[in-house]
Order: sequence, then structure tokens, then C-alpha cells
Amino acid sequence: RDHTHQKNFRLKTTMSDRDRSRSRSRSPDRSGANHNDAPASDNKGDDHGDNNRGGGGEGRDANGDEVKLYVGNLDYATDEPRLREVFGEFGAVTDVFLPMERGTSRPRGFGFVTLATRSAAEAAISKMDQSQLDGRTIRVNESKPRGQGPADRAKGLGPGG
Repeated sequence: RDHTHQKNFRLKTTMSDRDRSRSRSRSPDRSGANHNDAPASDNKGDDHGDNNRGGGGEGRDANGDEVKLYVGNLDYATDEPRLREVFGEFGAVTDVFLPMERGTSRPRGFGFVTLATRSAAEAAISKMDQSQLDGRTIRVNESKPRGQGPADRAKGLGPGG
């Protein structure tokens, strides 16, 4: 057992810096030498600098692109098709997200609706905020990134804490 430990120790101490860096990640070799490893990606204009590819990001708002709206105080019976129907009156609905409680899989009483254009989102906010939907007075406003809403500050997730 001690012999195995010593052998492993020798391996670790004789590993070159280059070998050690290869075992961690595939970042390009910074020494300037070309070792015929996998070529570093040089992005020959393939993605046009567009790093905004889904993944739960906030709704885009530059140049009239998608805008994500927060919809609060929803009735538990209000579902995705209902929100698509109501907000579809203002423009194309590209996404609806209704968070569920972990233990019960019951709706949490709020959701997010993403509209295709800023003008549609602004029309929806002006008409739907403080309006009645399924017997509840709902709140509709532009969604804030996580950590910037009032509830997040109360939990200590925002600045100043």
C-alpha cells in the first residue's frame, strides 16, 4: 500500500507543466508553441456575435425584440393556454412560464409571458396591469432579472447585503 502511494506521488511530481495543464481543461496553449492539438475555435463569423441563445435569459428588448413580462396574483386555475389566449390579443406570445411549488406541483400564483415585440409588451402592460383575470386583479409589468426585484432584496439576494 505504501509502495502504491509512493508511485503515485512520483507520477505527480514528474508530470510536466504541459501535461498538468492538459488534464485540467482544453484552453489553448499559451506558450506560443504549436503542438498539433485540437485547433482553438476561431469563429469565422459563424455565430455573428449572437450570444443570446435561449437558456432562461431575460426577454430581449433592444430594437423591438422579445420582452418578458411578470404576471402576478394569478388564480391557481389560470394555465398556460389561458395566458397565451389573453396576451395573444396584444401580439405574438413566444413563451409562457408558470412556476410550480416543489412539493405539491401546484401553481405558485404568478408567471412570465414573453411577447415578440416591445410595442406588444407595452400595450399588454397598459391594458392588463390591475385588470381582472379569472376573478383576480392581476399585476403585469416588465420582468426584472433575478436579484433586482423587491422580493429578492427582502431575501438578501440584492445589492447592499
